[in-house]
Amino acid sequence: MVLEAVYSTFEKAVKNRLAKRCGKLCTHFSPLLTWQIRLRLGFDPDTLTPATRISRLKVPLLLVAGKRDQHATLNDMKEIFANANEPKELWVLPGAQHVDFHRVAKADYE
Repeated sequence: MVLEAVYSTFEKAVKNRLAKRCGKLCTHFSPLLTWQIRLRLGFDPDTLTPATRISRLKVPLLLVAGKRDQHATLNDMKEIFANANEPKELWVLPGAQHVDFHRVAKADYE
């Protein structure tokens, strides 16, 4: 299985996006936004935790991360990697952000 640019938890995904849009101070609003998910969309965002659920997979895993990704940060991907079963590999693209892996490393990516 290949996973690219995955957040470790829903809460961190919200915080990362808030920080990117309006700075670190805005991350304090994350609990309010996350709380609304249950009411508006009818599901528990605490169930969206790739960092802990990854341990259920029993397949070879390649995680692809952009070192400059502000949405699914390198720390998010390292957390997922730490909890994944072997065999596993973490491929970090130094110049990549969230969706530009192919552009940054075309030959290796292909």
